[in-house]
Amino acid sequence: MSYIKPHWPYIAPAPYNNLYGSDDVLPAVRSEAERHDPHPIFGAFMELRASKAFSRDEVRNEVVPVYMGLIKQIDDQLGRLFEFMEEKSLFDNTMVVFTSDHGDCLGDHWMGEKDLFHDPIGEGAVDHLRSVS
Repeated sequence: MSYIKPHWPYIAPAPYNNLYGSDDVLPAVRSEAERHDPHPIFGAFMELRASKAFSRDEVRNEVVPVYMGLIKQIDDQLGRLFEFMEEKSLFDNTMVVFTSDHGDCLGDHWMGEKDLFHDPIGEGAVDHLRSVS
């Protein structure tokens, strides 16, 4: 099976569209140093339309909460699947492998989509994770 979300367009159905707000958005993992004389490929990706859009905090504050809602929707749908599998004793002979090609940058490293590989967690995120655990 395959879930299309989270993916463009970033539109979540109710109630997932309103579960999170701009207060839930962590600061983007990026620095001005990344823009100074970047590798030509990195620089080209930073110039893409999605990258420029997600470099704006007002865009991130609108889209990231919806993206988070889409991820919550996947969590809930997997919960329904696992509940069904438990009821039918399917976990005894079924291996569940969850993979993804996703993890849009959403403004991290001045990028928009899933263009290049970077450390996904900045200090702000590490501090946030420590505070909620």
